[in-house]
Amino acid sequence: MPESLFSSEEVPQSGASRASARLAVSVRDARFEDVPALYALQRAAMRQYAERSGLDPDHAPLESLAETEDDVAVAVARGGVLIACSPQDPYRPLATLRLAVDSHDVRIVWLTRFAVDPELQARGVGRRLYQAAVDWARAAGARRICLHTALANSETTAFYTSLGFGLLEISDTRGYERGLFCHPFADEDAS
Repeated sequence: MPESLFSSEEVPQSGASRASARLAVSVRDARFEDVPALYALQRAAMRQYAERSGLDPDHAPLESLAETEDDVAVAVARGGVLIACSPQDPYRPLATLRLAVDSHDVRIVWLTRFAVDPELQARGVGRRLYQAAVDWARAAGARRICLHTALANSETTAFYTSLGFGLLEISDTRGYERGLFCHPFADEDAS
């Protein structure tokens, strides 16, 4: 699997306009000591995701909201969990996501648990983290990243579309309309 990613890029601070003060964001592999903060971040962001998707966060059929801290620890131990944090506070994750190579097609990496601190959304933190995810996927030999998201959540679907994802299929197997979105890399052939 790819080695740890350490990079930074400027993104606006919470409450600041995009043209004002900026915060350097580092992206790295999650570590065991990150688990409690990752769990809290994931819960806050996924509750907001449920609400924006028209789902009751306390009863939403979302695996991410059913997870425990132990589940997050297992994911971190497995690898493929990236976090974005401020170099000034490297123990406070600003955003996180999980990546896993498809067990049937190594050209596909699945993205799950994409969570950005609700206070920092729409400020470039998620976009920076996603660029690191693309690097991770390419290093793993993948040709595309795929994910599922609620179609009723227009903010999330617009974000994924802006990153280059296209909608491939719609299903309602979980009780709400979910879209399967994939982002082929620029060098992806037509196959």
